[in-house]
Amino acid sequence: MFGAMNSKHYNWLKDKKRIPSNLFYLGKRGLFEINGLLATSLFHIHKCVPEGFSDIFIQAWLQGKPSVSMLQVIIMFFWKGLQTC
Repeated sequence: MFGAMNSKHYNWLKDKKRIPSNLFYLGKRGLFEINGLLATSLFHIHKCVPEGFSDIFIQAWLQGKPSVSMLQVIIMFFWKGLQTC
């Protein structure tokens, strides 16, 4: 996981005790490093609410990686009146 923290909602990522052992928060990265990370990934997961539609989608698609938008899943749960954990 990479990117600047634009909301205090994500501060829990700074506490290594609160994140799974297979999740690594890399912080803010440059364009070329992001492209390299995407090139070695299986897919791109978009989870950030304030981000909206950004260049990261285009970067992932140019690397041939599909994008999964968790924001859409969350909105669908609330739209249908279902409660999430």
